[in-house]
Amino acid sequence: MQMLKSLLEVLQSMEEMQTKDGDNMKLLTARSTTLTANVRQLLSTVPYA
Repeated sequence: MQMLKSLLEVLQSMEEMQTKDGDNMKLLTARSTTLTANVRQLLSTVPYA
């Protein structure tokens, strides 16, 4: 659920990027990093066949 929330936040940040604001770029980077970490954590819990 946290991963989906993070994904939503990244998508919202991308919409905010329309303004080309430096703060929004930093926010997008931070949220993307969080999302990447969440995805990696999720994948590490999935047993591979």
